Amino acid sequence: MSMSNNKYPSLPYIESLVTSQFRSAILTNYPFLAETKCLPLFRLLDHVLFGQQFDVDSELPLMSWDYCRSLTNRVGRSKNFNSQNLIDDFCGRLKIDLELQPKNSLRRKVRQVLRVDIPDWLKVAVAEMLAGPGSSRDTKLVSGTKSCATEFSENERAATQIGGCQAKSEQVTEILAYLNDLPMESFEGLEANLAEAIDLANQIPEWGKRNRQLSILSKVQSCPKPLYRPVQHSARIYGFGQTFLSCRSEIRDVLASHWTKVDIKQAQLMIVSKLWNIPQLCWFIQSCNGKFWDRLIEQIGLCNVLGAKEALKTAIYSATYGARKHSIVYGNDRDSKGLIDVMSRQKAWRALEHPVFEMLFANREVKADEVRLGASIEDAFGNPLSMFDREGRTNRNKAFSVLCCQAQSYELAILHPVFEYAMTTKATEAPATVTALLHDGLWVDCEECCRQRHLEKIRELVDQKSRELLGTGVLLDIVEPSLRQETEAWSADTRLLAAA
Repeated sequence: MSMSNNKYPSLPYIESLVTSQFRSAILTNYPFLAETKCLPLFRLLDHVLFGQQFDVDSELPLMSWDYCRSLTNRVGRSKNFNSQNLIDDFCGRLKIDLELQPKNSLRRKVRQVLRVDIPDWLKVAVAEMLAGPGSSRDTKLVSGTKSCATEFSENERAATQIGGCQAKSEQVTEILAYLNDLPMESFEGLEANLAEAIDLANQIPEWGKRNRQLSILSKVQSCPKPLYRPVQHSARIYGFGQTFLSCRSEIRDVLASHWTKVDIKQAQLMIVSKLWNIPQLCWFIQSCNGKFWDRLIEQIGLCNVLGAKEALKTAIYSATYGARKHSIVYGNDRDSKGLIDVMSRQKAWRALEHPVFEMLFANREVKADEVRLGASIEDAFGNPLSMFDREGRTNRNKAFSVLCCQAQSYELAILHPVFEYAMTTKATEAPATVTALLHDGLWVDCEECCRQRHLEKIRELVDQKSRELLGTGVLLDIVEPSLRQETEAWSADTRLLAAA
């Protein structure tokens, strides 16, 4: 499931649940955090240890200007706020070293925390707490008030409404309502798979990334149901805070192994090939018969190279939405990986001459220029997408943001009939329940006796909708819990084209 180009939706601050012993240890070592004037520092410590905003690819904490301002209760007030002053005060008083990503205009006021160096006693305290049962974490870290998991979930539900961002269409509103109203019983299976997921997380060597995954699993243990919210600058909807959707893909797959997983393969590239009228790209994707990345790796000469697929995926999607060739090869900064991480500089530049890259480079500039010159552009639901900022200006980056938002809207539009079908089966003896959504894929829970019937219907609905919107069928990955292996569903003419 591909990730959004807009990975950093703004979230309000929600206190983490910890044990009373852990909170006491914090106040013993940092007694000044009990003072009201130090409330922003206490909240920032919460964010650094267990925060809700992380980069989905690097798993590094995010430090955004908006989020830092929310920690000081200054939301909606003067913009004369310097987040660096808060960060410097935090590092100086708590003796915690934070190395932040260099400022970059493309990220605006969002930076990743490249390194967190915390005292050894705090590492031990965090590890001991996360190793304990989730039911023991019943104390809010900053305020110290007691809160059960159910109450905490309801607080998060209310927080999903903060900011007033509305869903982009009636269909998205239906999907949000369906997912957020699912009963807690639908997620009991996640808890049954927690032990295996925790074992997998404990194998991560880096302390920060291991702590990140264990922190998420701790939240899943006490409150397994994810909640969703729309965000302002994306057609996608996002899980709110820390949910099993935030886990690494291999850990997420373990947690959801009792459900059937349904993904649209190469969703963004397939959608772009049709919206941008690139028939050669569409043909190449279909001719790979579901092995697009394997074919690309083979043709570029990266077989058996560790990290090749991840590096190529980053490069392809970066090329799609406007990244300069230099940054694709070398990366933007220390945390941003480039092709030179998996191949030599000469090979990396030659890789950009592959027909897939060349088609993307040529056509993206044509589409971006059309947007900048005022071409009308709509999302999959018929909503016009504005290419201008508040001052009525537009630029190259804004144009690509609009094109990205348009392509992402087609993911939800293609999957919307699956939710409609799930609603129609809700009152039947053998319902098909869509339990979770992650951009271009979802999970379905149903009885084994009727699984094939439901999956055939899902194939049919997705095929019909993709033909209606794109003029062609799309490839689905379907991973069933009984088989735990990949099966692929093609529309009839797509199979014939691939064979040809």
